Amino acid sequence: MGDREPQCRIEAADAAVEALDRLRAEHGDVLLHLPGGAEDAGTPTCLPVGELRIGAGDVFLGSVHGVDVYEQRSLPGRHYRTGWVVSLDLVPGMSPGFSLRPGDGMRFAIRDRKEEAPS
Repeated sequence: MGDREPQCRIEAADAAVEALDRLRAEHGDVLLHLPGGAEDAGTPTCLPVGELRIGAGDVFLGSVHGVDVYEQRSLPGRHYRTGWVVSLDLVPGMSPGFSLRPGDGMRFAIRDRKEEAPS
């Protein structure tokens, strides 16, 4: 399954935490998975644990509110969010493909920023 060392710090807005709680109550444990390229890179797929095979091409970014977050490697040996702060939120829009829906007309969204060095 790859390295389980978190690659970044993950935060979540209250609305995202509430949505994760609702989804876990309905579906059991869930995970979030981000595509590795630029297309929809800010829109994670939310799936019940076991519905997606996590493999060597996936990077464990960390956990938020008890939910593991992975990113598909965009290039062999490289991924873009190492050392970043990743924020999970809900925004209006449709969830990708077969993702669990976090709320009516809403989707999960990722925003990230480079971790600032302590001064």
